[in-house]
Amino acid sequence: MTEYDLLKIISENIKSHRKQHGWTQAFLAEEISVSVPFLSAIETAHKWPSPKTMIKLAEAFNMNTYELLKPQNILPDTMDAVLDKFTAEMIQEVNSTIRQLHKNYLNLQIKEHP
Repeated sequence: MTEYDLLKIISENIKSHRKQHGWTQAFLAEEISVSVPFLSAIETAHKWPSPKTMIKLAEAFNMNTYELLKPQNILPDTMDAVLDKFTAEMIQEVNSTIRQLHKNYLNLQIKEHP
């Protein structure tokens, strides 16, 4: 990964999250105390956000700062996309774990309410 690749990831994530929230650049710029042209330059991968700006962005989006660094193509959009990545063996293990948790829960209920 190059430095520019990372800048593109950050830029795409910021723009994507802003749009998911239904915010304009003007609104977000005001929220994080930067100018609209500067935010636009960040979203178009022409400028780097400072660490302070990254923190403000993450807080505005109610997320962890590191999430702005993750490529979106590794984050599944739907539950079906998540499940497609599971093998049959993994699904069996998840089912087994769920059954055991349910059994433990039922046993706990019986002990609390004999």
